[in-house]
Order: sequence, then C-alpha cells, then structure tokens
Amino acid sequence: MARRRSQKHLTYKKYKVLLDRLVANMKVLSAPLLRQITTELLFDFQESWKGRKIKDAEGKTWTTTPKSDIGKDRDQGLMRKFFQWCRKNKYISEDPCENLERIGCGDSIPKPFTPDEEQRIIDAIEKVFPKKHEYVHALILLQKYSGGRISAVATAEVGQLEDDGIWLRERKGERDGPPKSSGACFHRRSWKLFAD
Repeated sequence: MARRRSQKHLTYKKYKVLLDRLVANMKVLSAPLLRQITTELLFDFQESWKGRKIKDAEGKTWTTTPKSDIGKDRDQGLMRKFFQWCRKNKYISEDPCENLERIGCGDSIPKPFTPDEEQRIIDAIEKVFPKKHEYVHALILLQKYSGGRISAVATAEVGQLEDDGIWLRERKGERDGPPKSSGACFHRRSWKLFAD
C-alpha cells in the first residue's frame, strides 16, 4: 500500500514539474490560459526541453546535456494525457496535442559496462555511500546478476530470496503479493551472487 502511494506521488511530481515548465513557458509566450495554447506553442515548448545538469570530470563546472528522445517521448506522453483530460472535462474545446508529431525513440541498443567500468563502480560505492555502502553494493550485484528491472530489484524483499535465485516482479504496475502466489506477476531469476 505504501509503495503504491509512493508511485502515485512520483507520478504527480512528474506532472507538476512538466506543467510548471509549461505554465512558465506559456506566460513568456503570452498564452496564460489553457484555451490559448496552440499546437505551434507546444512544439516550441518541446524544443525548449533540456536534459540533466552534470558536472565535468574535475567536478568544477556544470553543463546541461541535451534531453534524450526517451525523456522527450515520456514528457510528451504526460503532456498528451494532461490535454486529453482537459478536453474530456471540457476545460478546452480542442486538444493542441492532437496534431503534434509523436517523438519516436527508436530501438535502444543496450550498452553493457566493460569489466573496468564495473570495477570502477564497485570501487566508488564506499566513497559515495559511506553509511550504507553494503546495501548499495548488494543492490548493484543483485541488479547485475538477476537482470531484473531497477524498480523490481530496488523493491525486492528478503522473503523473495532463495538459495540459488530470487523472485522478481516482471511487469510494471502489477500488484504486490507473495511471490509464489502470484505466478503471472513474479518470475524466478537464477543468479550466481552467492555461488562458491
């Protein structure tokens, strides 16, 4: 129950961040009312999307990365849902997102870490997480050897562990329950984490 509440809170937060940026952008473009927002204005708003701020290798200056197509597609999806809701509830008569071209992310090809990169990650854990480095180390190894989704691994519980494997949630949005009682939801993953 608490986990579901937490996911709901994160969804609200995503909407709030996106809509706060939309409101600020529309005020600058002199379209403060919902009915004044057009497809062209939304297109310009999409063009203004930026990625995350990251520090350079020396850790002195911050730079903003370009927003990935996956991030743009996710934000556009949130924006579409918002305007569909507005139209359904008669706040607007036309949906400005209807004519927006969908942002395609294409097929992403996974780029696994090299053994050197893996070792650098493992070595950095204690410096970055001095108080809980053991938990983070276990999380990283569990993620590596189980191949599960990050959210499935991060929410794993001790009851899901077995001698040579773990039961992890496979599908996003499935209800929680005892691992073995919900066969469609949980699948067993074998691993080598505790192998001799």
